[in-house]
Amino acid sequence: VLGTLELIDEGETDYKVIVIRADDPDAYRITDMASLEQVKPGTTTRLVDWLKKYKTAEGKGLNTLASETPYTIARSDEIISECNERWVWLVNGQTSNAKGHYIAAGTTAAITP
Repeated sequence: VLGTLELIDEGETDYKVIVIRADDPDAYRITDMASLEQVKPGTTTRLVDWLKKYKTAEGKGLNTLASETPYTIARSDEIISECNERWVWLVNGQTSNAKGHYIAAGTTAAITP
């Protein structure tokens, strides 16, 4: 995990976790967003631009980001943990999603964090 961007998609937060494939030839040189920019200049700018525009092909407007600066690795780890915790609650029937839906019983085994 190198960082995270916070996309606002139809009024809901949609985190985009930024990673690098382990088999990327430059992976050994990239440990965070700063080193990503050193090794592959302009990547963050291109990623932000793509996230803003990718739904325009469907006739939708531009997306909004909470910030164009990715969150740190530490904050990204927190976000991943928080999202996983909410997912566990959802699949275990402990909470509903934003639309009031629960995962249907029997579709997945109970999960523990």
